[in-house]
Formats: sequence, structure tokens, C-alpha cells
Amino acid sequence: REGKGEVPKGKAPLYDYVHPNSAQLTADGNILVSGREVWAGYKIDRTTGKLLARYGGKKSDYKMTGTSEFAWQHDIQEDPDGNLTLFDNESAPKVRDQSRGLVLAFDEGKKTLSVKAEYKHKPDKLLS
Repeated sequence: REGKGEVPKGKAPLYDYVHPNSAQLTADGNILVSGREVWAGYKIDRTTGKLLARYGGKKSDYKMTGTSEFAWQHDIQEDPDGNLTLFDNESAPKVRDQSRGLVLAFDEGKKTLSVKAEYKHKPDKLLS
């Protein structure tokens, strides 16, 4: 910082606190965004910009049941069946022992997300 506490243009350190790494136009016309640094997906109203739902992270609108919690994820997508799919990185820094592909199913009545399918590298664990 220089002068009166102001940061000169182009000199401010950047901090990517959300790190969006995927965006999808969903079947209902809204947008689904993955926020890697906050371990969450966000469904956003394409017209108004209003946050419709948070999946995962500290303030999830859905209870993450069983082993459905994810960390440092990439590529959250809504599949044609209405499930969420994602790559659960789990590293950088390491959270769990293995990265995995996940298919998460919604229970709208209970407001939960649970693992419908999980894909892990075998026979050796792979942490990407």
C-alpha cells in the first residue's frame, strides 16, 4: 500500500476466495456454479442473480448425509435425472485419502443430499 492507505491500480494482491471453476446452464434455465475454495455449489437465478440454493459448504441449504460432503471440488453439474455430479478433489491441501467422482441425489422433502454413486480409483488410492 502506498500513500494514504490506497492501493494503486494494478498493484492490489488478488485473492480468489470463491474460485469458480465450472458453470452450467441448468434444465430450468438457471445457472449452477462450483466454488472450489468454499467447497460448495450455487444455483443462481439467471434473470435476477438471486441465490436459489447452496449445496455443500458452511451454509448449505441441504443437509449433507453419509459421505456426501466434498472438498476442493470441480465441475459440479446437474444431470438429466436431476442429480448433482462432481469431481471431489479432496486435496490441495489434503482433506481425505482419495479423490472421487460423485453423484449426489436430492431428497427435496427432507432437504438432504446423499451419495447415489461414488467412483474411486482402484486398486490403489489416487489423490489428485
